[in-house]
Amino acid sequence: MKNVTFVLALVSFFFLNCDRQQFVERQSDKLIGQWDFKRVVELENFSRNNITNKYKNQTITFLENGTMQWQDFETSQYWEGDYNVHYYNDIGGGDQSVESALRLEAQLLDTASNSVKQITLENLNVFNKRMNFDLREEGTTLEIRMIK
Repeated sequence: MKNVTFVLALVSFFFLNCDRQQFVERQSDKLIGQWDFKRVVELENFSRNNITNKYKNQTITFLENGTMQWQDFETSQYWEGDYNVHYYNDIGGGDQSVESALRLEAQLLDTASNSVKQITLENLNVFNKRMNFDLREEGTTLEIRMIK
């Protein structure tokens, strides 16, 4: 009986991981293309400040080979590098709550200054040629909606 329970648990774990991996792959495939910033909101304390104009001349492009480019046409800054999308579980504080979401991590190189920019896009969601994510920048959280 113990062997049957173990085998069932192992099979369930395998199928859940396969489903998760397929979900990550589908979301990653939807990223491919050039994206423009539609709405950027800065969340600080309990206020929400619209700072979309700061990003209006920027685009992010995801390529099929696992690289991305972030370009600011106003300042002529250009970063490129590899990215990785993965599923994560974060077990919270005292209540042991579990948060599950997609995260994109990238290490980008500024081609002019050779400086490295590491970014993490939290709570990534891609649907109907729209993308939402949170970006932690300079101690604040930016809630971003982009459109293809």
